[in-house]
Amino acid sequence: MNKTSGGDLVLFRNQAQAYTQATVSSMPIQTLGQPPFGQLQAGNTAQVCIKTGYVADDAVFVSKVAGGGGSYYDTDEDKKQGKLTQTGNTGMVLVFSQKTLKLNKILLDEGILTEVRTAAASVLASKLLFPSLGEGEEEDDVEAIGIVGGGVQAIWQLRFLLGITKCRRVVIKTRSEASTQNFIKRMSESVCAMDREWNISPVSPESSFRDCRLIHTLTYSRTPVLDIDDVDLSRP
Repeated sequence: MNKTSGGDLVLFRNQAQAYTQATVSSMPIQTLGQPPFGQLQAGNTAQVCIKTGYVADDAVFVSKVAGGGGSYYDTDEDKKQGKLTQTGNTGMVLVFSQKTLKLNKILLDEGILTEVRTAAASVLASKLLFPSLGEGEEEDDVEAIGIVGGGVQAIWQLRFLLGITKCRRVVIKTRSEASTQNFIKRMSESVCAMDREWNISPVSPESSFRDCRLIHTLTYSRTPVLDIDDVDLSRP
């Protein structure tokens, strides 16, 4: 992947703005595996969403199938041992012609486009809320970026953050010390040069996220992951 830039987010912003206009038609989302519908074999947390939309007078319309959040027993032996396999994110994008209504292309992206979309939207929000990021030749006033969570979104959002800030210091908190170290190792040894640009360290009990003016929380947790004492509210 090439280095992202502010131009990538401008493109995404333009598309997001177009989505709010009357020229874009977005169909109601179909969701499989969640109430009031039946559960999938991947468990009660699994779901598959089917989304369809198009732009008036464009050449194509698109349907995206994206699934994830589930787990299953791969073999009978795994079931005996209680060893679950996580589904991860998966899916594809179907591209149809608006004129012939025929299928033009199948993009078997396995959910990557969804991850990129989510990361771009989050980083764009940070840029809009913090417009001074990345402006001018001097260092911007972000000393460190806080990241909560060590999954795929942490990777993609850091890649997009490269395009809006000159800060390269990251403080990270994950569910365990082991997963934090695994993430740091994964980024430092990544084949993607962008990932190796970051100086990542575990969050410390002494300073927590108080040095961070920008914090991205990327976790499925349904309980608070940060306490009021973890941040410095006196910072402008």
